[in-house]
Amino acid sequence: MKVSLANALGTCFGVQDAIDLAMTPAFGSDLTIVGQLVHNPQVNESLKLNGVSLVSNMDDIDKIKTKKVMITAHGAAEKTKKKLSDAGFTVYDASCPLVMRVHKTIKSMVVKNYFPVVIGQQDHVEVKGIVGDLEEYLVISDTKDLKKIELSGKRKLGIVSQTTLQVEKVEDIVGKIRESKYVDEVYFVNTICQPTRDRQVA
Repeated sequence: MKVSLANALGTCFGVQDAIDLAMTPAFGSDLTIVGQLVHNPQVNESLKLNGVSLVSNMDDIDKIKTKKVMITAHGAAEKTKKKLSDAGFTVYDASCPLVMRVHKTIKSMVVKNYFPVVIGQQDHVEVKGIVGDLEEYLVISDTKDLKKIELSGKRKLGIVSQTTLQVEKVEDIVGKIRESKYVDEVYFVNTICQPTRDRQVA
């Protein structure tokens, strides 16, 4: 039997950089990660053994006992970072630069008077971070959500996507939005990250 290994394996560079930062000996046991750094129980256990504390999300801010906190590679809204800073924590931002590119892209769309639309999972921490500083927006998870666009009455749309989605799914949704009679203009930037693309073709 022939076994072929995929070219793209393991964690992406953004997550690996965040793990490396969290494991920095200088932190000792004075670091809490806000949110799930990686969907890997072995890595999370290693972090705990290294003295790193973990809380699920900002709702658990009262449970944080350390002076230093870390934003995960999934990113967070600026107002979330400010809330942590205002609470007296020293904030270390391990946001993946490719995720922060999405934040900057959608904010630039808003400046150009496009209504912001994010294709992604409504409750995913990355998506929450992307929309967290926006006054109004829509999150589209699949083609069943396209009715939201009609109901919004917005006809000039700026669209980005969660970085970890399937390319074909995003392109299908955008194609259907472009075909909609309720939309006059679509400005789409495909923000699926390269590591995700590589894994999908590996």
